[in-house]
Amino acid sequence: MHEQNPPSRRRFLQAALGLLGLATSVPLRRVFARTPTPAPKNGAHLVIVTVVDGANRTWFAQALVGDDPMVAAKYLKLANAGGAEHPGLTAWFYADCVEVGVTRIDCPYDYLNCRLNVTYDGMDMPHAPSSKPDGTVDFWLGCRMPPIRYGKQVGWDASKIDRSLFPSYPWGESQEPWAPDATRDYTFNGLGCATTRGMGGAGERADIGYMPQWNMAFLLNPSDETWAVVRRADDHCGKWRAVYFSDPDTGSILDRTKVPKRTCFVPQSQVHAWPDNALVPYGGSYDGDKLIRPELTGGADGWAKIVSACPNVPNGAHLTAYALLSAMVTGTARDRDHASFWCNFPLFEMSPLTTVSDGVTSWTVRQFAWCIRNIFLGAYVSSHTQYFENELNHELEIVNRKFLNGNKYGIMDKYVTYRGTKGTAAEGWTGMPTWQQYYVSMTMDAIAYKRPEWRPFAKYISGLPMLFFTKPYATLGAVSQVFIHDPNHRMPDSWDEILYRSISSYYGYNEAEARAMINVGSAEEAYRIARAMYARTGVKWAGKYENGVCDLHGNPLSVDAHTVDFTAAVVAAYNVGAGGSEEALRYIENLPTKPDFKANQKYHLVPRLKP
Repeated sequence: MHEQNPPSRRRFLQAALGLLGLATSVPLRRVFARTPTPAPKNGAHLVIVTVVDGANRTWFAQALVGDDPMVAAKYLKLANAGGAEHPGLTAWFYADCVEVGVTRIDCPYDYLNCRLNVTYDGMDMPHAPSSKPDGTVDFWLGCRMPPIRYGKQVGWDASKIDRSLFPSYPWGESQEPWAPDATRDYTFNGLGCATTRGMGGAGERADIGYMPQWNMAFLLNPSDETWAVVRRADDHCGKWRAVYFSDPDTGSILDRTKVPKRTCFVPQSQVHAWPDNALVPYGGSYDGDKLIRPELTGGADGWAKIVSACPNVPNGAHLTAYALLSAMVTGTARDRDHASFWCNFPLFEMSPLTTVSDGVTSWTVRQFAWCIRNIFLGAYVSSHTQYFENELNHELEIVNRKFLNGNKYGIMDKYVTYRGTKGTAAEGWTGMPTWQQYYVSMTMDAIAYKRPEWRPFAKYISGLPMLFFTKPYATLGAVSQVFIHDPNHRMPDSWDEILYRSISSYYGYNEAEARAMINVGSAEEAYRIARAMYARTGVKWAGKYENGVCDLHGNPLSVDAHTVDFTAAVVAAYNVGAGGSEEALRYIENLPTKPDFKANQKYHLVPRLKP
């Protein structure tokens, strides 16, 4: 693939420096010096990026940078001494750091087993260590290396935290720091892994929420210690493949309104099948001249199953709020750029034509919750605020059209795919996950507060948690699924009918118990029925009854489960003024068993002060 032989050092430097108009700016003998080189005049600093590939060929790019981290990056393609551009490697030069990656949508390859060197005014700058024994790094398609930092750095400033862009967090409380240094491994193949290695899966997870657990620690108690975790996470967030696919000429995000309409980043069946797609299908990994071809589906004429050798797969349904907090707190060009990529990813993850027509409501309910959060915050903290402002208004038109005149229960019934348990009253019925809609409520608690035009939608979806307070069965609010379509795909006229089948399927209530619970006359009676059901099924339950209030089903002590999803949705309903929310709020405030949020505040919402 690359036929150039390594040039002599002097010829390499002369050609490369001349290419960028710097042939006389810095003495050649000093470019690779290990001691500081005097900076060029006018306060500029010379940054040189050198990559030696797996075939021992040298590629480089260099730029003069200033001292203002707010100035936009200089984007350059790496080239060899003869001026031939590398097919994929590019660099983003900022005043405070440089980053290297393979993100161009016209490049189909990864580049493996490379060596990286960066100098700043002649001094070597360290980069993220590699976990590979030989110390080489892999440049994966769609990813950016962590920043190699130099020059003036911007630290944290708590006054930059814009509380109007967040849900109603308990700002007067604190949270324990997350992931102390002694317990974490921050190296992974040269890209680093500052937080979680995965995105997706089930169970209680630090990364899922409007803000992840590590961001919450800084938001509630800003300090050097809590900021260090946020900084590491957002420095290493370039490790997620496909998020950083970029315009080949600018190195910036793709504009959804200007690229071919079928441009899609993740599902390879779509990338391969649609000629009207700006993204070149993945072609494998180059280790020097050796091409490691990807595994294909359907034989030799099939398509690659993946978009990169990178094992880190982003998932809109579990989309973590990477890059967003640091962009808000520092305002640097580097952080704002990364926020733009993370906010743009939801628009290109799935079928683009569907996304254009139905917005990010096109996919699962939880996917909408996290994707609309990114688009919303992109309108305030990214490098492309007007672009995301336009997208946010586009999404508003869609949700108003699709949901405000929808079912009377306030249920987002776009994807009703959960199936009732066989042998229960819900057999043959289909339903949706309540907790996913409660995620939307948490996100809307921020968006509708900042943007009043979103309040009607936020108020509409608040109808779901309020239904549990129409009778003394609020203890059932944490039920994971509600079965809203009968075997003939009709929605019942009665909420009690829906709830009866839902608790039969999810909690295992038998018919007599379920009917008794649906017709319960008091919270104390609901507690007795629930206690008997748990005893019969052999499931431990820590719930209590006190002063007219029965604890929620499930784990009332959890800070990261369906119980707190529900209570957060109740608070969000109160904040948006939903009918019945004052009484509902009093109920959950008086629950006998309350979680201890001191280690994890990400689902802990509190009532906003009324004007």
